[in-house]
Amino acid sequence: MILTLPLCIETHRIRIRLFTKKDEPQFIDFMMDEKATRFLLFTDQQKTKKGAREILKETIASYSTNNPSYAFVVANIKTDEYIGSVGIMPVTSTCCEIYWSIQRSFWNRGFGTEATNALIDYLANHTKINKITAHTNPNNIASSRIAEKCGFTYYGIIPHPLTKQNARKYVKEF
Repeated sequence: MILTLPLCIETHRIRIRLFTKKDEPQFIDFMMDEKATRFLLFTDQQKTKKGAREILKETIASYSTNNPSYAFVVANIKTDEYIGSVGIMPVTSTCCEIYWSIQRSFWNRGFGTEATNALIDYLANHTKINKITAHTNPNNIASSRIAEKCGFTYYGIIPHPLTKQNARKYVKEF
């Protein structure tokens, strides 16, 4: 395990925290929003009320196992309102892949960049991670901008290591 749970990271606007059952309504709304999820690698079944509920249930249950999901809520620091999510997938003991997703009503306000930078800062200062990769859909210009604003270097379009779908590859080392 590369992170110690529970994880709570705060900036002046957001709190990155574990998912809880109270996030279910807003998470389901996000997952069922076709515009917000069009570039994400979820199945059509996962983008249903039942599918989203199951993802959330599995994520929360994983936190108390030896193999937790490193998926976290991005919440408004004052209201704890669900803004989106950010997380990582370990690749090696010193490398992980990072992802972010923001609810459509919060787009274009810097929340994706802020959450991604906060998680990167945490990884750099509290773990042995020294390399982070990110893969974005070639048509997802907003996600590519977030990667660039967070200091990632673009390495071209490649097949994603797991899904084999074409993706823009970004790498950040520290």
